[in-house]
Amino acid sequence: MGRIYKTAAILAATGLLAAACGGTHSAASPVAGAKHAGLSVPTTPPAVPFDVSGLADPTSGDKFYGLSAEGAPYSYAPVDKLASTLGKKPDLVEEYTRFGDQYDAQGASNAWKNGALYYIAWEPYTASFKSIASGKYDTYIKHFAAQIHYMNVPIALSFAHEMNGYWYPWGTQANTAADFVAAWKHLHDLFTQAGATNVLWCWNPNDINPVSTVKLAPYYPGDAYVDWVGVIGYYTNAGAKTFKTLFQPTIDQIRTFSQKPIVIPEVSAEPGKYRTAEIQDLFSSVESNKDVLGFIWFDYLKSADWRIEDDPTALPAFKQGLSAPKIGVDMQTVANQR
Repeated sequence: MGRIYKTAAILAATGLLAAACGGTHSAASPVAGAKHAGLSVPTTPPAVPFDVSGLADPTSGDKFYGLSAEGAPYSYAPVDKLASTLGKKPDLVEEYTRFGDQYDAQGASNAWKNGALYYIAWEPYTASFKSIASGKYDTYIKHFAAQIHYMNVPIALSFAHEMNGYWYPWGTQANTAADFVAAWKHLHDLFTQAGATNVLWCWNPNDINPVSTVKLAPYYPGDAYVDWVGVIGYYTNAGAKTFKTLFQPTIDQIRTFSQKPIVIPEVSAEPGKYRTAEIQDLFSSVESNKDVLGFIWFDYLKSADWRIEDDPTALPAFKQGLSAPKIGVDMQTVANQR
C-alpha cells in the first residue's frame, strides 16, 4: 500500500489509516530486482498453455484464503512457518513487485508446488500511466509477460492497486481514470500478444470510504480485461469494524457496472479490543457472500502490527475461522474443475 506520507496518528484520526497501512512494505521488499532471478525460466513457449478458466470463476463454492508475508514467496519459509501456526496452508500468496523488477519465477514456482496461486501486486512507482500506454516500457513488459507465459503456471496480477486513492505516486493526484484504463488495456494486450494467458487480471481499487467522491466506473477497463475484482480494506480502531461498512459500499458500487467475481486481496485488522470480533466478521462474511471468492491476509509489521501470529488474543479466532470446511482449497484441484 505504498509509502506513508503522513504519520499513523494523523491517518488514524482522519479515518485513513486503512488507506496507508501497508506502509513501506514494497520499498522494503527483500526480493526486489535481480533477486527475482533465482529460478531459470524456460526459453520456449509451452506446448499446451495453462487454462485458468477454472480459477477465474470456481464452481465449488469454497473460499480461497491467502497470505502476504515478508520475504514470501521467493522464499517459502515465511509461508510454511505462518501456516504451521495457523493450522492451514494458504491458497494464494501475494508479493508486492515494483514495475521494473524482474518476474519472480521462483516465487511463482514455490507457490504452485504448494497448491497456492502466486498473486502479484505490480506497483508503478516511477512509470506514469501515460508512458506505459504510449509504449515506452514495451520491451520490459513483453519480457515480463514472456517469462510468465514460458513458466506456464497460473498467477494472478493486480496492476496499480488503489488507483482511486491519492496516497500513491500513481494515484488520483498524478493520473486520470482515462490514463489508468489506457495503461491497463495496453498491458493486457501485450500479455495476450506474448501468449501470457495464464494470468488472472485483478482490478483492485481501495474501499471507497476514504475517497467517497471518486467514482469507480471510469477506472474500470471493462469485463474483457478483468477476471477478478479486488477490494482492499482494513479494519481499524478509528474506522470501519464490519464487512458491511468496510467493503459492502464498494461492492455495491462495483455491481452497478460489473458482475465479475470479487476477492479481498489485502485485508487485516488493527490490534485492539475489536480485533477478535473483526476477524470473526471477516470470515463469516466471506463465507456467506456468494460473490466473494476469498481474501489475502496482510501479515506485516508496518504502521501497525498486522501480524496475527503475535496476537495471542485474536489468534484463536483466526484459527477457528480457518478451520471452517468452506475455507481453503487446493488451487491445482480448482484449476482442473473445467
